[in-house]
Amino acid sequence: MHLGEGLASLAIEESRPISVINPAQHPRYRYFPTTEEERYASFLAVPMLNRRQAIGVIVIQSTEQRAYPASEISALTTIAFQIATVVTNAKLLDYVSNAYTSNTGLGQEEFSGGIRLKGTIAYPGVISGPAYIMDNRCGFADVFDEDDTDVERELRRVRDALEETRIHTLMLEKRVARKLSEEDAAIFHTHLMILEDRAFQDQLANEIQAGHSAPYALKKVISSYTETFSNMDDPYLRERATDIVDIGRRMLSILTGQSSKALKLKQKGILLAHEILPSDMAVIEHEKLLGIVTESGERNSHAVIMAKSLGIPALVGVKGVTNRINEYRLRPALTRDEVEITMRANIGLVSDVDIALRNGAQGVGLYRTEFPYMTRSNFPDRQDQYQLYRKIVESFAGESVTIRTLDIGGDKSLPYFNLPHEDNPFMGWRSVRISLDNPDIFRPQLEAILMASAHGPVKLLFPMISGIEEIQACKEMVEESKENLRREGISFCEDIPIGVMVEVPAAVQMCKFLVKEVDFFSLGTNDLIQYMLAADRNNQLVNKYYNPLHPAVLQAIKYVADTARNEGKGVCICGEMATDPVNFTVLLGLGIREFSVVAPFIPRIKAFLADIEYTRATEITHAVLEMGSATEIREYLVDALLNMHKSGGL
Repeated sequence: MHLGEGLASLAIEESRPISVINPAQHPRYRYFPTTEEERYASFLAVPMLNRRQAIGVIVIQSTEQRAYPASEISALTTIAFQIATVVTNAKLLDYVSNAYTSNTGLGQEEFSGGIRLKGTIAYPGVISGPAYIMDNRCGFADVFDEDDTDVERELRRVRDALEETRIHTLMLEKRVARKLSEEDAAIFHTHLMILEDRAFQDQLANEIQAGHSAPYALKKVISSYTETFSNMDDPYLRERATDIVDIGRRMLSILTGQSSKALKLKQKGILLAHEILPSDMAVIEHEKLLGIVTESGERNSHAVIMAKSLGIPALVGVKGVTNRINEYRLRPALTRDEVEITMRANIGLVSDVDIALRNGAQGVGLYRTEFPYMTRSNFPDRQDQYQLYRKIVESFAGESVTIRTLDIGGDKSLPYFNLPHEDNPFMGWRSVRISLDNPDIFRPQLEAILMASAHGPVKLLFPMISGIEEIQACKEMVEESKENLRREGISFCEDIPIGVMVEVPAAVQMCKFLVKEVDFFSLGTNDLIQYMLAADRNNQLVNKYYNPLHPAVLQAIKYVADTARNEGKGVCICGEMATDPVNFTVLLGLGIREFSVVAPFIPRIKAFLADIEYTRATEITHAVLEMGSATEIREYLVDALLNMHKSGGL
């Protein structure tokens, strides 16, 4: 189905939910016989929006004739937002590759960030995901000989280990045959033949009778077999040394009482290891395995053969990969010339917390509190909000959490709070304007945020501020809320930092006055760009005019950043502008040191930072600020980044 046809397409075109009773009677309805959709009497389509542009649509249909209530539409809108974020993040790697590696050969080289490493392609594919490091569990390196061994006891230990390993091998064979094929499982039949081989058993017994312990005897025999196979000319036979190591490792784990456990992946990711053995591939959760990268091994290893059967991309012979990638998400956010940058996360739901922590966020730069409101059937009371905010604050263990007060209106509505019809809701009754007009809603939230500040560093952020009167009114409400808590004997942070979102042109012009009233600015570039350029990204007729690199936008950000810096106040970029490396270079050059983005972008921004010098970004930005064309600015920036790569900077 193409754009311009069908009800689902209508939701994408208009970037709003479409709810229809008896959809088959709608003029935009298109029928596909194979779907058997004629049995549905109700239809709901909700667009998935990224930067307010539709990138997909979620459709729900029901056999009963019903109008979907606002609460269900609101809940599905929240879900669509979360899915759109995931899809957008997945596309980032492809974007970066197209923007910076086209015709440069960058993909074939290592760079100073240490993330791009070379190896041999065993099975092709393009993947992106978190890395999991598999350690060398129960290796022979730690096995030493023992004195005064009991020969009979050691022989029994070997016999028992052989039997238990055989049973384990049979289980692995059946598991792989069930999940993959009999052909893939045949490797474990080979393992059984080795375990039952009289010569193998006799060599183990001979080493024990010579006075060695069972583990050391196993080490000697496995080493002998491995050396024999490794010296063979045929690459396939040479790779069978891995099978011997696999058998030996499993037997050793039994002898030492360290029975190996199945490797667990918390989420889908890429497995990095010195070597992946067939038994590793047999027990891992294949549906979570996006790819494998090994330091040793060849394309004929059984682990790789099994990966091919699963369609899992594999790269082998990548030297030092387990040392170079380990704990990458926790690397400091430093430029190449060691200027420290703070990378925080934007969050909206409790589920975002774990994602932020996994990606190494230094706290929260923007907590959008309206999303929990959107998933409820009524306004949460003070205690409910306090418990929620407290959980968020405590999860970040001492890192700063910036909580923005309720920001509804525009494209965000609550099913239990009726907003008036407005011709232009984005410039109407929304955000802090609603809060100030509804103190019974505003005050409980302020008190809940203050209560949460007793459990960790919290910053209080007010959205959509356009003048002094608004921020002063907000501060008065904060003082009233503090006094209420004092009367109740409830503890809170007395000097909680207060900030404003700079997201309307009036706030830019007023920032020299606003800076006297607050402790920090948060630059909400999403709305700021839209309002400054009078270009709704949701409107396909004008979204081409929405340009973060428009000279007016850059000059406005510079003015706000300079004003805050001159007054010793903080400034943080909280919009999606910072997720584009081209834009990020300019923001860095403007002297901005704190950013808050969707969490999965953080590791990639850190990698970008590691290969750009702050001083060079400043020089580039100085040149950009003298330009009057957004097209000229982007071309200059792309050329500058490519030149830095050629000179060893990127």
